[in-house]
Amino acid sequence: MDDTLRSYGQRRFRLFWIMNAVPVAFLLEDVLVLYGIRNGVPEPALAALASFVQLTMPFMLLGRVFSARWGLAGGWTGAYLIRYSAVSTLILAPLLPTVAARTALILGAGFVFAAFRAVGVINMHPLNGEITVEEDRGAYLHGNFALFNGTYLLAVLAGVLLTARFESTWIFQVMIAIGVVTGFASLLVLKGVPESGEGKRAAREPFFAVLRDVRREVRLGVLIPAWAGGLMSFALVVPFSILLVKNGYGIDDSTALRFTLVTLAGAVAGGLVNRRLTERVTPRSLVLLYVAVLVGIAALWGVSPDRYVPVWTIPLFFAAGFSRAGIIVGLQHHLISSNRAEHRMHVSLLVELTGSAVSGLTATFIGGGLLRYFGDRTSGIDVYHRYFLVVAAILVVAFVFVARMRRKDRSRDGNT
Repeated sequence: MDDTLRSYGQRRFRLFWIMNAVPVAFLLEDVLVLYGIRNGVPEPALAALASFVQLTMPFMLLGRVFSARWGLAGGWTGAYLIRYSAVSTLILAPLLPTVAARTALILGAGFVFAAFRAVGVINMHPLNGEITVEEDRGAYLHGNFALFNGTYLLAVLAGVLLTARFESTWIFQVMIAIGVVTGFASLLVLKGVPESGEGKRAAREPFFAVLRDVRREVRLGVLIPAWAGGLMSFALVVPFSILLVKNGYGIDDSTALRFTLVTLAGAVAGGLVNRRLTERVTPRSLVLLYVAVLVGIAALWGVSPDRYVPVWTIPLFFAAGFSRAGIIVGLQHHLISSNRAEHRMHVSLLVELTGSAVSGLTATFIGGGLLRYFGDRTSGIDVYHRYFLVVAAILVVAFVFVARMRRKDRSRDGNT
């Protein structure tokens, strides 16, 4: 792929991510859960709905079938076409006569929506690798992350204002419709992203034969724990920070929601700053830096004031979003640059499946377990002080896992 075609691909893929931020904001799990509540969906079903993204990650394996048939951009487009078609049926939920029927529709559509996200997203790292070279990859990935999160922040803010102004079920139906229409439009952009055909050929290779090849060349025993360590570092900090200010300080829902926007603002700023930093430091160094920052954030939460102090709290949320941007994009950049083009899809599949699973299980069992343990022995803000001091120690272990990452020799790979 020459420079002109690669530049064209970057512009199209960037536009896709900007447009894709709207359906992500208007169709994310929190919105669907609130919509389910308004339709009378019982709590156990709502809990399942909120966990579909994690539960459906194994559907990434089906992404190989789509990619083998239609290529990277085409396979992703086909998967998301099914995804948005399924979620569009949620608009009909209030018209159904019984709670059971509404629950079945919302759960069914929500499951397909989450499952085909996994089918499509397996192509993200390989496609990013196709349209970039080592010299511009870091700046492009971090810039994209900033643009996506900036658009996402504005869309979330619009959603908050809309739901606050119109407290009715129909506003959720309008938001779903906007998300679906924007999603369909973004697929017209995605379909035109150029590719070399390497991803399509790789997807047609026998899975276990490729896996054996990958295991010979890639230090999976190092890469997977590093991904898990990076992901778990913010999984144990960011969501539980919201719990601290909500339950520990007792602030209202509206104020707590503003901290989500502060975290997003930090992610936007992080993408812009890291776009410059990546010209001077390696992806591994960025990930290490921001895991260390999250260790510090956890320690500061552990000794935070006993009452809500904005000048303490706001910077910690901003820094958490800033660090999350560096960790996510740094891990992606390292994976793309340290693996041959024909291996990227399969390495992505392995690290995304295992890393996300470990991160989710860590937050559920370690994070939740620590809160239950300390909740039985103390109360109020002291629960969260003790929780975050323990988490700070756990994240030191995550830092060690990330530090074991090394950039392998790519001299045999002509496609950088």
